[in-house]
Amino acid sequence: MSGVRVAVLYDLGSAAPMEIVRGVGEAADPVFVLGDSQHAREMLPVLSEFCPVTVWDGPAPTAAALRALGPVDGMVTFSERMLRPGSELAAELGLRFHSVDTAVRLTDKDAQRRALLAAGVGSARSRRISRADQYAGALAEVGLPAVVKPTVGEGSRNTYRIDEVEQGRALVCRLLPEGADDVTYQLEELLVGRESDPFGDYVSVESLVVDKVPRHFAVSGKFALVTPFRETGQFWPAPLPAAELAEVEALVDAALAALGVTHGLTHTEIKLTPQGPRIIEVNGRAGGFINELVRRCLGVDLMSVAAAAGAGADIAALPPVPPGVHYQFSSLAPPDARAVRRIEGVAAARKEPGVSSYRPLVHAPAPLSAGVATQELDLLCGSARDHMDMFRTIHAVMRALEFTFTTRAGAEETVPGTALPSAASLEHWLTAEGLRPPS
Repeated sequence: MSGVRVAVLYDLGSAAPMEIVRGVGEAADPVFVLGDSQHAREMLPVLSEFCPVTVWDGPAPTAAALRALGPVDGMVTFSERMLRPGSELAAELGLRFHSVDTAVRLTDKDAQRRALLAAGVGSARSRRISRADQYAGALAEVGLPAVVKPTVGEGSRNTYRIDEVEQGRALVCRLLPEGADDVTYQLEELLVGRESDPFGDYVSVESLVVDKVPRHFAVSGKFALVTPFRETGQFWPAPLPAAELAEVEALVDAALAALGVTHGLTHTEIKLTPQGPRIIEVNGRAGGFINELVRRCLGVDLMSVAAAAGAGADIAALPPVPPGVHYQFSSLAPPDARAVRRIEGVAAARKEPGVSSYRPLVHAPAPLSAGVATQELDLLCGSARDHMDMFRTIHAVMRALEFTFTTRAGAEETVPGTALPSAASLEHWLTAEGLRPPS
């Protein structure tokens, strides 16, 4: 596709800059449009060494700046926060991308929930609140247990479970102090999953939508969440029977149609409840670290595929997931950690059979942001014969790792890598299947 140029809208929460340059560059010549965060501004001199770069300055000025750099044939983003700017810019340039209305539904949880309910796709009760005094009315409508989360946001930031009325009231008063401006939260019915140990009770569906037609290239299984809603990783294939996989994919088809998604990558999270699969949320970008799985398992670069699709090229079907189980797992920073001081055991982790790579995502010493948002410290990637072998390898690696943190109180604490939740049930399961748990 020599001569094809694709605009890449970039900001925090996206894939790594050089990963994007490499992947998009396989299909087109990238030109970057940087968001207005400090992180994006810091990337300006780095990216300028490899491709043309401009900065977001509103749809019309940015479109003019892009035209000055040359014709643009397509647009893509891997950043949640650049979906709305991208929709406005695409409308200005006449490029295929999410419409402005669809971008709002993909980034505003209240708008998304209302669109899904109107289409009969989602049934979770939800209410937007912008003041603490709205809590009682919202709770009467939503009920307990509930979850409170930012209306716009990612990475489980400020996302909490509410089981008691007064617990929720105190929490909402803290999240929405009097006088807070332009801050809104969603109070939603908590979708209660079915018993799924030793797996998580939810999956995600990874899709590429081309001309309104979703192509689901994988259903990702999940590890159980770490309290309150922090993710530790994913794996292919999900441990679901074929009939349920088909039901999950059909639900995602209906959700994407309800939101008006016509082009681009999506990542849809599905709760597996006793009543059947239900939508948690739909995201208008690839899931975190999904491109590593795509490159390793399918032999293609998802960013290259997305760029080619954005430019209107014909996209061949992605190959099927190969036999075995292919996984990613991350150690998480404790909620009260202010800094990571030391990381030990990296060499041992990389030598464990079945591990294809182990990559620290922070380099000690490094500051951390205390709180309930997911903060991955590393990324363990590998392949196994089956799900049991995957669990056994992860246990061995996590036992070899040690992280030393400075806590919010100023103390120093050394802990092993993130343990898989429900370890007792996991060991019982492994033993029942004839596999000894790691000693």
